[in-house]
Amino acid sequence: WLELVRDDIRSFAAQAGYPKAPILTISNTTGEGIEELQAELAKRVESARPPVDDRAFRVNIVRVFTIKGYGTVCTGVPLSGKLQTGEELELLPPGRTLTVRDIQNYHQQSGRTRSHRSSAMNLRDLDVGEVHRGMTLAVPGIYQATEAAVVWVRNASDRLPIKGRPHLKFHAGTASIECFARVLGKKS
Repeated sequence: WLELVRDDIRSFAAQAGYPKAPILTISNTTGEGIEELQAELAKRVESARPPVDDRAFRVNIVRVFTIKGYGTVCTGVPLSGKLQTGEELELLPPGRTLTVRDIQNYHQQSGRTRSHRSSAMNLRDLDVGEVHRGMTLAVPGIYQATEAAVVWVRNASDRLPIKGRPHLKFHAGTASIECFARVLGKKS
């Protein structure tokens, strides 16, 4: 029967778009096949892990809060680079240099982080009112804030042409910024 069940599952998986899906046999009574399942899961997790991005450290701030006796904490998922406790970061856009007091990953003290890891960074000498969602923490002197962007857009509706200086919302990283657009090549 086991081979018939495997054939049925193989056929179903192929129809669902997974023709190469592994089919593992496991007994919850004897434990037979558990090692194969664990090995296959470990292989799949490793193949799905994003590669470490070794460019200069940068993280868009998602949350900011204060812990009594600890100070201001900023959270986010770093886009690139590595960071350790004691290193300096630049808060953008104001351009203020700060020192990292401590780092947590997934609620565990780690003292370091890298790209693609959910991180909480305790920053020295920073008041919670000076920082908010959408700001960026980065290696000093590498990245810079901007107040303008040139973008190319395709109007989805011919009946509603873009005219004048429309009021828009621009999303970049974790920031959501109200702005005005100017159509280049046209008088506005």
